[in-house]
Amino acid sequence: TSKARSLHGFLSGIYASLCAYQLTHQNKPTIQIKESSA
Repeated sequence: TSKARSLHGFLSGIYASLCAYQLTHQNKPTIQIKESSA
């Protein structure tokens, strides 16, 4: 459905943002970011 596609795109955008944030803040552990978002 179109709703599922938009949701998938939304989650993909968030994931891409988190990846970019991790790349720009490599001094922070990845686990810490995952725990704060969970």
